[in-house]
Amino acid sequence: MAFRFDIDRLSKDELEYELKVRDVGTSGSVDKLRKSLRGVLALEKSGSSFVCSLKLDEKNELVACEQKVTELREVMSSFTDPACVSTTKKIETKFSHLFSRINRISSTDEGIAQKRSDLLASLAELIADYSSIKVDANESSSFYSQPVAPATESNSNSQHASSPTCFKTVNLTKFGRVSVIQFNHPVVRTMWCIAQFLERGYIQVGHHQS
Repeated sequence: MAFRFDIDRLSKDELEYELKVRDVGTSGSVDKLRKSLRGVLALEKSGSSFVCSLKLDEKNELVACEQKVTELREVMSSFTDPACVSTTKKIETKFSHLFSRINRISSTDEGIAQKRSDLLASLAELIADYSSIKVDANESSSFYSQPVAPATESNSNSQHASSPTCFKTVNLTKFGRVSVIQFNHPVVRTMWCIAQFLERGYIQVGHHQS
């Protein structure tokens, strides 16, 4: 999954960090920092590179990254709607920033190396949770928007059967197994969506234990 990186979702200290590791000045307002970072990223996209001579303090970086992970965990604890563009942009931007930041921590000290590894593991768990929520939402949306094929008649004079003519099972990660039964009723000859069928009572939906 490719994450979006939206400069407007970075806090001031995050903007300063992104500029510092590229040896770019960090004085000025948040708007100025955002403008500088946009220019820097545009140069990088065109093929230019920035050599960082800044030596980061590993212990301070660990503390900062631990705080960022905690903040992300709090945001994720209330995240339920992937359709909210503002929230998803914020989360994905924080993921990108934090991964790069943790990944830059380099030390021969075993304690620091272990904490770095633990932070990466915590971040990976948050990313997995986020991805799972998005996948579940996409599958649910796809299921309820797909049309159901119309029933067919064996001949024009036949009576409409009361037994099902079509049986379809869809597995959804979060919602269990859903069975959709389409009955041979004259109204269902058109391509209606599942929601319309449910509203009129022509489809029965049952939940089965997996």
